[in-house]
Amino acid sequence: MAFIEKIGFAKLHVFPYSIRQGTVAAERPDQIPPMIKTRRARLVEELGRQLEERFLSAQVGTVQSVLIEKPRTPDYSHGFTSRYTPVRIYGAELARHTLVNVRITGLRDGYCIGTPDSPAE
Repeated sequence: MAFIEKIGFAKLHVFPYSIRQGTVAAERPDQIPPMIKTRRARLVEELGRQLEERFLSAQVGTVQSVLIEKPRTPDYSHGFTSRYTPVRIYGAELARHTLVNVRITGLRDGYCIGTPDSPAE
């Protein structure tokens, strides 16, 4: 956990180790009980959520170039920054596959919220 926090990952994909018959690891007598593996996975998942929120929060107030994937609804368009940060852009219906400078104004549920700032170069 200390290593994960030190690295400061923006996103984690967590899953517990599963025994694979025929491997050296499967033959070890010191297997971790399933209950402990589950608890540890949950702790790492929670740390992952905290790190993701920290990463997204650091984007607030910045202007990012966002590649528009597609308008999701009439209310907002959706795209990604060069660091694959998901962004919903409110206040404009933007053309798919265009780059738009977006001012990041907030975050919600694993994505940033923004408004168009100026045309991307």
